[in-house]
Amino acid sequence: MRILTCLLTISAAIGLSACTQFPELEGSISASARQAPYPTLLPDALLGTVQPVEDAPDIATSLTGRAANLRARGDILRGAPIVDPQDRAAMIAALERLGG
Repeated sequence: MRILTCLLTISAAIGLSACTQFPELEGSISASARQAPYPTLLPDALLGTVQPVEDAPDIATSLTGRAANLRARGDILRGAPIVDPQDRAAMIAALERLGG
């Protein structure tokens, strides 16, 4: 009986997944992107010798600022209570009623 239930569940899952609609991708690539040449791939040995991008300092500054903002937001959220005092009291009362 368990095997039959398992097989029916798997069959239903496979059958329902076959009805999934796939996203329309035809219009998502521009004509210039379709005609662009394939990018040149570098051998593994050259990857360590590639010069950094000229925008790297700007990107690093931007990322450093964003990281600082995220840390500040994290500090604010760490100080904020997740559950307000009223809800906390209600939960504690419910636990005490249930013997927990």
